[in-house]
Amino acid sequence: MDAIRAFVQTLLPFEFLQFDFMVNALLAILLLTPLQVSVAANRKKYDEVRRTSDMCEALRELMKEEIEEELKKSRDKAIQEGLAQGLEQGRINQLIDLVMQNLLPIETAAQCAKMTLDEFKVAMEKKEN
Repeated sequence: MDAIRAFVQTLLPFEFLQFDFMVNALLAILLLTPLQVSVAANRKKYDEVRRTSDMCEALRELMKEEIEEELKKSRDKAIQEGLAQGLEQGRINQLIDLVMQNLLPIETAAQCAKMTLDEFKVAMEKKEN
């Protein structure tokens, strides 16, 4: 990549093009344009290869570790978010129960739930149904 970068900088020695983002953008264009032209020119063949189970299986095997890592991250994140939401909903339900038993004023419960009074009333109505 450094060789390509040096080549681009040799081709375009202008001072204003020395910014990294400009060089990176030009590199991206130079590297991706032939690929785009190739895909466009061979669309039918590209679609055939892309849909081939052997190609998909080969890519899955090649990227297996990365795919599994991303799946694990996504699963872990979803579990954490689900737990957090469940705990929060449980806390709100507990406050609603205290209000319904006249053990806690609704204003205090709404404040503890970090909700407006109207939002807390809506939550209470949802729980009752």
